[in-house]
Amino acid sequence: AGMVFSGCNLSNATLGPVAGAAGTGVKAGVADQRHFLDVSGGVFDKADLSNALLAHARLDACTLAGASLRGANMEKVELGQRPMVLGHKGEVQCVYLAEDGKHVVSGSDDNTIRVCLLDSGECVRTFIGHTEAVRSVFVSADGKHVVSGSADKTVRVWSMASGECVRALSGHTSSVSSVYVTADGKRVVSGSWDKTVRVWSLDSGECVRTFSGHTREVTSVYVTDDDQHLVSGSTDNTVRSWSLDSGECVR
Repeated sequence: AGMVFSGCNLSNATLGPVAGAAGTGVKAGVADQRHFLDVSGGVFDKADLSNALLAHARLDACTLAGASLRGANMEKVELGQRPMVLGHKGEVQCVYLAEDGKHVVSGSDDNTIRVCLLDSGECVRTFIGHTEAVRSVFVSADGKHVVSGSADKTVRVWSMASGECVRALSGHTSSVSSVYVTADGKRVVSGSWDKTVRVWSLDSGECVRTFSGHTREVTSVYVTDDDQHLVSGSTDNTVRSWSLDSGECVR
């Protein structure tokens, strides 16, 4: 309990029960089917928990601000409070916890985005506008905007306060699999199955740069805290690092 994982890459990690782990000599970190990992009070700020197995883990009083939980298995996670009532009518494809640590945003196969309060579990807002499944969600650092990417090939920017769609960004020719907002809050980055990464002006909605180089679907995008570099992952088995300003693939 109280462990610090800030900024750690825990994608595909197992924090929940593991079949056959009992008696293996593995200490605090994994548990058998009768128990679950207790990371109460843990700090996971900006940690990558995508596709992590969190089922049955105890996360009481954990700090998860800015953590990526995309694709994580959160079945029967104990938060020390009543379960969140998201109200989705389809599979939840992605979740994101806002920097304030109070709002959880989720995207679903039902084409909607929902915002719920972490403390009470209450769903306080529903964003409707996408025409196909929502694949990725992100909340700007100032908490004012929610950005979503969808199988309908669009990126949408929403007002967190009003729920209004303030921008619909079109240009990708296939499903948008990953979205990100730069730390300065001025640019939106999106990765798509069309093999490209695009950078958009959040204010104008204009596509200001397209990065081409991957030979298969782009599945994930990330921007460094200094907004200098963009990193993308693809099903072509490569990770590419790009200069956000020049668009050059530097690695």
